[in-house]
Amino acid sequence: MKKKPREINISEMFVCRDLHDIRQTKGISRKDVAEETGLSESMVSNIENGQNVGFHNIVAYADYFGYDVILRKKKPTKIVDTSAEETIGGVKCIYF
Repeated sequence: MKKKPREINISEMFVCRDLHDIRQTKGISRKDVAEETGLSESMVSNIENGQNVGFHNIVAYADYFGYDVILRKKKPTKIVDTSAEETIGGVKCIYF
């Protein structure tokens, strides 16, 4: 029985953490990812740390590990607090 592919949910700001965890679980260095994807080591680090890196760079990183980054339209939600922020795994996430 084939396992259902794992979805990485970009709308919840966990992409950077997921990609970092996938890389570490597979025992692959940032340098290896950089060499195989054509991204710089600093770009790989920036992706994992949730920096503003450009969607195409995130897609290139995820593609290296065999993942698709899926965008889907969110259901309209009522914004209660536009200044909410938290730190997840050392990454500052700001919610709008």
